Amino acid sequence: MVCRHGRVWAARLQAGRVTVTAAGRGVGPGSVRPGLVADLEPYLRGRGEMPGRLAERHRQVPPPDPVPAEGVAAYRALAEAALGSQARLLAALRAGRKPWRRAGEGGHARAVAAREQARISGIRCRSGW
Repeated sequence: MVCRHGRVWAARLQAGRVTVTAAGRGVGPGSVRPGLVADLEPYLRGRGEMPGRLAERHRQVPPPDPVPAEGVAAYRALAEAALGSQARLLAALRAGRKPWRRAGEGGHARAVAAREQARISGIRCRSGW
């Protein structure tokens, strides 16, 4: 039995009294062949190294530019953040990759723009904005 969802799949095989479940992403289930493994250590080491590589890649991403906090500059920063996010989304879709957003992307720019709108119009800003 094979279950698919986009590029992710899972299969369950019965071999006598043993049930084997395999899952994959980025490779077709037809390219996977079951076999005996004499030593699990390289697989476990590789599994442990993956989070470290991801964390290192995350550390290499530069922090976002500070959002201007006054007047039209706050709105320009919000528009640039939204357009940049949309461009990354379209590029990922065109390349066949799953689009993703950076944590907190655009949230600070929206909050600054909302505070500026409240300040300019003379109204009180809701808490949390």
